[in-house]
Amino acid sequence: MMNERDEELLKSMRDTLGLKNRFYNYRHSAKSIGRGRMVMLIVRDFPQIKTIIIPFFYGKLYGNKGKQFYEWLEKMGDDNMSESAKFLYRLYKRDQFEKYKNSWV
Repeated sequence: MMNERDEELLKSMRDTLGLKNRFYNYRHSAKSIGRGRMVMLIVRDFPQIKTIIIPFFYGKLYGNKGKQFYEWLEKMGDDNMSESAKFLYRLYKRDQFEKYKNSWV
């Protein structure tokens, strides 16, 4: 999620990665007076998550974003997750994404 002023940046990233997802543009609640509109790109397509999103970010995020990324991968293994999510978790635990982490240089 980003401020709407960065929409072109987000679109450029989507196009560079070859994603086929659309943008969502929304306004904060009335309690958030003075905050600008936000844009977000949501990727739900399993093949795109597996072959584009995870390899692109794997091993490249640092600080809090890196921590959040690996926490997200860990959550994929939870009992209440779909079989597709658990499959991604197993790939992560077997270091399958490690060999692809530099493929988007």
